[in-house]
Amino acid sequence: MKLLFKSLLLYLLLPISFVYGVTPITFTVSELINGKQLYNNLVVQFQGEVIGQRLSKTDYVWVNIQDAEYNAIGAYMSREMSDLIQYYGTHKTRGDQVLIEGVYHTKCEEHGGDTDIHVLKLEILQIGSARDPDELNMNLVIGCCILFWVILYLFYRKKKKSQQASI
Repeated sequence: MKLLFKSLLLYLLLPISFVYGVTPITFTVSELINGKQLYNNLVVQFQGEVIGQRLSKTDYVWVNIQDAEYNAIGAYMSREMSDLIQYYGTHKTRGDQVLIEGVYHTKCEEHGGDTDIHVLKLEILQIGSARDPDELNMNLVIGCCILFWVILYLFYRKKKKSQQASI
């Protein structure tokens, strides 16, 4: 329903946006991929974290952008535009948070039929940073504690059963 609403709004506002320069509607990567034909060759906008590394191709580069739902899409932009990006997300760093505006292609003829976005505008929302190597993942700590207690309980039950069997 949300996808249908956005697509109707997009088609109603598209002629107005060309005349008055209205900002494109912001999408997530999954909304773009699920509504492939609705948004093909339209100017779209989304935000996310820059991840991986910059892949060079002469004066233009590929950069992967991951949204809040952990879906990523390739963004094709000029080398000068990509020079604004300081951090690319890895296990050691948090990537820059960016706002991308560009033309969405479901099957880009220029790039062998891949799904991509040709970036028209790049805005850095928040600069990334190096991750603290001592930062603990609380889910991992809690999971390990639960696993420890389950194993301890199983050993206790096994020992108790073996004592009862020997009596």
